[in-house]
Amino acid sequence: MTSAQSTVRCTRHDSIATLGIDRPHKLNALDYPTIDAHRAAGLGLVNRVVPAGELLDHARELAERVIRHPATAVTACLNAVTRGINLPIDEALAVEAAQFATTLPTQGVTDGLARFLNRH
Repeated sequence: MTSAQSTVRCTRHDSIATLGIDRPHKLNALDYPTIDAHRAAGLGLVNRVVPAGELLDHARELAERVIRHPATAVTACLNAVTRGINLPIDEALAVEAAQFATTLPTQGVTDGLARFLNRH
């Protein structure tokens, strides 16, 4: 591994559906403590690989994209993914709908829905 690469020491929850339930368990920190960044990308454990010197800039860009959204919406999205990942599709969609419903009373969602409806 070169100094321009990083390592990954854990898996992302939203990768379980893509990888199948067995592979993330096999790649846990006890069994497979270090994974090369490019291997992690090939396995779908990370979205992209960036040079180590650019990592902080990319992380800040991601954080800026996330914080543009209301905290309630971000929380609902994360909850929907983590709670629905191992459920059958009909149950997962119900979890997603329930999480969306938690955001409806917020001003940000009300404004966003109004803008969307006015465009269409």
